[in-house]
Amino acid sequence: MGWIESVVNDEYAVDYEYLSQNAEGYPTPEELAAVVKVGNVEFEGDVREDTEGSDLIKACILDDDERSLYIQSWGGFNTVARALLSIAEEYQDTDEWETIYNKICEKVVIQGHAQDTTWDNYIVDLYPDLTTMDTPYLGYGYFVSQLNLANVQEYFSGAWLSENIKFNHGELMANYNLIGDGTYYEGELDMYQMGMSTTVDWGSGAREFDQYDWLGEGDSPAWISLLQVGLRGLENSNYGTWAGRVLVDGECGSSSGDYKENNYITGKIDEAFNARRWLTAIQEDFAARADWAVSTYEECNHAPAVSAESLNITAAAGEVVELNGSATDPDGDSLNIKWWVYEDAEEYSGEMTELAVWDEDSVTTKFTVPTDAEDGDYFNIILEVTDNADAPMTRYAQVIVTVAS
Repeated sequence: MGWIESVVNDEYAVDYEYLSQNAEGYPTPEELAAVVKVGNVEFEGDVREDTEGSDLIKACILDDDERSLYIQSWGGFNTVARALLSIAEEYQDTDEWETIYNKICEKVVIQGHAQDTTWDNYIVDLYPDLTTMDTPYLGYGYFVSQLNLANVQEYFSGAWLSENIKFNHGELMANYNLIGDGTYYEGELDMYQMGMSTTVDWGSGAREFDQYDWLGEGDSPAWISLLQVGLRGLENSNYGTWAGRVLVDGECGSSSGDYKENNYITGKIDEAFNARRWLTAIQEDFAARADWAVSTYEECNHAPAVSAESLNITAAAGEVVELNGSATDPDGDSLNIKWWVYEDAEEYSGEMTELAVWDEDSVTTKFTVPTDAEDGDYFNIILEVTDNADAPMTRYAQVIVTVAS
């Protein structure tokens, strides 16, 4: 049994009793184990043969579910490439290929860094119209416990993680790896055994950490971008997700970008994609859900329900539009309400440097479209609601105001 199977059958199986009480949608351990498959892992770039993993991906691609299929690939593209190659081998020389090809390119979104040459060697020319999606933000990477902005650094410290995540929060969280927590990875180089010491030296100078500081999750923004919290970044990459504004086929909305040129340490990513603004809410949400693993529904906090009467509004330049929101809390907690204009995620050809709603703390407010806005411009306005709880949770409604004369 591999390590993923062990997590499902052991830790997850123990925590499932309480997790399933706190939210719908958690698969049973048996259901989850049934879809854990081993893929093409013999060596880097191995796409020689179909595997249980590639067969599962292939079946999901070809099934009749018309929803977008987000396939995440981290640590190598082997298994996904094998699935796509297998489909091409089966259909490319048949009359069905055009239909199958179009279905794949309309349905599948590939998320992840290639990390080897498999994508370039086998897929990019075979499926030139396949959509790729990347989150260029490294806010969950290594060393962010020291390098993140001061207002979020607490959430990556050993003190906060010990109290809210690592200890007394079930079997899954007990195995959540942090710096100096004693975890040893068989076969890993000593310099990357970050669980065995609070000193990390990758050749550019040693860094000293407190025990249980954040270790690093460089790939997490990929799945964080899919979380349904009320943001609409999957609808339009410029609207924003909890992982920031995403790149789809190398572009964010109508603006092109290269994530490799951005660096969270210098702040360039914060300027271009503004993902840091979400980190407090993400970490607080993590803590609330960690409680779910060990406590009943009545003992835990749950996210408020947030909505807006109209998610899309058309207005002329200079017009005042009314924004009607709604927010309730399943636990009866009082709510903190804030409307704000997401200026970095809009298309505005005018010159106003600050845009704001009339009353940011009211569930119903108004917004004046700038008089110099042009047809086709749009403004991204967010209703942000956080409940008053020991482990607060935040949800949103996102209104797009489009200018048309």
